[in-house]
Amino acid sequence: MKKIRFRTLLGAGFIFLFSLNISLITAGLISNLTWFIVAAIILSAGQMVLHNLFRRKHSILRYYPFRYKLKHLSGKISPFLSKSFFGDDSLRRVVSSKQYELILNRAKNIPGDIVRNTLTHPDDPDFECLRYIDNRKAVEPKVTDLKVTIGTPQCRQPYSLSILTIGALNQKLLSNASILALSEGANIQACAVNTGQGGISPYLIRGGSDLIWQLSHEDYAFRKEDSSFNEKLFQVTATRPYVKMIELVLPRHEVNIMKRLAGDRMISFLNRLRTLSEGKPIGIRLFNPGRDVINGICKSMLSARIYLDFITIDGTVSADGPDSFSISKASLRGYFEALTYSRKTIDSYGLPTKILASGLLVSEYDILRSVALGANACYCTTPMVLAIGSNSRFRSNEAMNQRVRVANFHRNTIEATVKLMELCGYQSLDQVKPADFYRKTDFFKVKSLKEIYFDEHPVREAHLFSGLS
Repeated sequence: MKKIRFRTLLGAGFIFLFSLNISLITAGLISNLTWFIVAAIILSAGQMVLHNLFRRKHSILRYYPFRYKLKHLSGKISPFLSKSFFGDDSLRRVVSSKQYELILNRAKNIPGDIVRNTLTHPDDPDFECLRYIDNRKAVEPKVTDLKVTIGTPQCRQPYSLSILTIGALNQKLLSNASILALSEGANIQACAVNTGQGGISPYLIRGGSDLIWQLSHEDYAFRKEDSSFNEKLFQVTATRPYVKMIELVLPRHEVNIMKRLAGDRMISFLNRLRTLSEGKPIGIRLFNPGRDVINGICKSMLSARIYLDFITIDGTVSADGPDSFSISKASLRGYFEALTYSRKTIDSYGLPTKILASGLLVSEYDILRSVALGANACYCTTPMVLAIGSNSRFRSNEAMNQRVRVANFHRNTIEATVKLMELCGYQSLDQVKPADFYRKTDFFKVKSLKEIYFDEHPVREAHLFSGLS
């Protein structure tokens, strides 16, 4: 006689509970009694719990038995409902698994290795690594806090900006608790936060951090009834003590930018904003600009003898879906070219304008690579938001833990940047050079970033790993 197995008894039990549930629903509909329906709902929840306890073939059910089922169900009802209760994981898909692990470890203050490459396999295309010193005594950099002074001689209130600053926030997608945690974490580390196009919110002010106020030329909040610019309203906001820098976002279309450059109108307008703000640093944000835009801005500054304090080169791409990481990675080439050409053009015109890089910057290697390609400081947005944890609007996380995670990620990344500079023998950021960064261009060949982006006629290619530590 065949023995009755446990799974058979378990199946019979589930059949009994299912039949009982159907009976309760039927009784509730016939008798019009609410407690029958309530009992059926509670029994259904109990069945789901038992089902997940005894049937976990997939690893996701072992570690997250109920959360993802509820998230999937709420997503079917309304995408907003799913994001509100479980958070938005679109940012998670922008970074790779190794990058995400690095972010979480540093946010939790877990010690790790110094990142000397792009965190990809050496056989992957576009793999990059940094040549460092291993046979000599490490050189201690002169500057350990890695601050950069933003402000030309025409600026009366220059600002000491951290080389790693929290980038432009999309406050519409962030919860109030997350915005507050970012501002508080930045305040702990004495770094600034770029407000993004959401403007200066009360939660950014409550956090106590220095703010880089971002505004758009088409912002109707600073327009009068006749559509002219409201200088008095702008002056009230710009002169507040927590506003340290002001950034004007230019359109993505180059034709619109070139129209604004005609007759030096845009440069004169920005100089007026600097005067109204009592001499605070004024700059613009460009989205992977072409060469004509960079040349036009530099010529306009030179002819008007009005110098912008900084120009932000933004290489971020808004991408959602399973291919977000691939799209973000593919956009880096245009970002590198725009960053490098901006540096070469500004230097050729002899302008004192600083360059800020805004892209997917996760590790110390990403920071030093941007510096080598021409940036003076870097914006970091996605890793800072991921360091917080859940971004649910209704899920309550301890605010203390959130701001500590932001501060931990910033501090550990800055310390790792200093250590990597020691390994490379850099005594200051000015010594970071693109000739020490190597990119794989073929199966057996590599080129330095200096050859790729700075030399008009690259020298003979070296074999892969030749001369590398």
